[in-house]
Amino acid sequence: MIKLLIAAALAAYFSPAFSQFPNYTSHLLLCEDRDLSGRCITFPYVANASQCINMPNYFNDVVSSVAPEGSGHNCTLYMDYACTGMNRSVTAFVSFLSDFDDRTSSFRCTS
Repeated sequence: MIKLLIAAALAAYFSPAFSQFPNYTSHLLLCEDRDLSGRCITFPYVANASQCINMPNYFNDVVSSVAPEGSGHNCTLYMDYACTGMNRSVTAFVSFLSDFDDRTSSFRCTS
């Protein structure tokens, strides 16, 4: 049942809302609570661009769960802005970032 709810949440968050940004090829879903719950935000990014994306002030140090779109993506979450400091890599849905809970300030993804 929980897998069905997670799949539904992912489908809702990765809707074609970002089709207005043709250069963006993938998305990273970040949520402030476990299991993609609470307040969530979807960030588009260009795969293979190695761009660093800083969290907006209202979402800094609150991320508890994460889901990169699709497979083959490697996203690195960083403790500090500008993709510096301690980091944690994710390649798939993580229901709870126990060792990195409420620490994400920026991220970088590649595929």
